[in-house]
Amino acid sequence: EKAGIQRAKIGKVEILREFSFFEIEAGVAEKVLKTMKGAKIDGRSVTIQYAEKKPLNKKKKSVKKSRRSR
Repeated sequence: EKAGIQRAKIGKVEILREFSFFEIEAGVAEKVLKTMKGAKIDGRSVTIQYAEKKPLNKKKKSVKKSRRSR
């Protein structure tokens, strides 16, 4: 609301205890950064920065232990 952008330009939102992530269209990202600089939510200062999405590792590594007879 504070940044004055349309909800349609905001994607997935993850709200966690200590931090949150949200997806936003690149064209409005700079406006959000400028608007939220120095902002407070529920009396707590807000720090906002870009984060890159990490690719999912679809391959799971497995370790097999072998039993050797002595």
